[in-house]
Amino acid sequence: QGYQRDRIYALGAFEKPGILPHYPGMRVLDVIAATGGLRADADAAHALLRQGNKSQALDLERLFKGDLSQNLELFPDDVIDVPRGDFYVLGAVKTPGRFPLAPEIRVMEALSAAGGFTEAASLGEAVIFRRDGQSVPVDLWGLLKKGNILNNVPLRSGDILFIPESSLSGG
Repeated sequence: QGYQRDRIYALGAFEKPGILPHYPGMRVLDVIAATGGLRADADAAHALLRQGNKSQALDLERLFKGDLSQNLELFPDDVIDVPRGDFYVLGAVKTPGRFPLAPEIRVMEALSAAGGFTEAASLGEAVIFRRDGQSVPVDLWGLLKKGNILNNVPLRSGDILFIPESSLSGG
């Protein structure tokens, strides 16, 4: 009878989020399997496990790559929350802001989501700032004017695509 009372809560970017029956020995991968996996827009690297009044980061990307230290044992009333991913487009674009991350979003789709660039944009100096501190230069001039698709870089959750204004724009 304890089986029906004991539950696990799978919230956020699961294919089928909800309340699952808990059973002894249940682990994170069991919940992922029972919910049909993660949605394409899941930010798997920044999941959260709440156990009682304690919360801890859960990196499901590491788990999917074989790091079983992330496949923690679960207890009744535990909550796994997987956020949806977002990216930002800022600077010399028509509609700067935050946008939902979908599968295979690349620089061109991100630019389109932000309404395109303004006349003041410095297309040769765009950069993607990644959550891990990495900066990825993006030559929008080469992509848009020369068709160099190597510059159509895929975006990750938390990325900021920044297009600076040209110093020649008089701004």
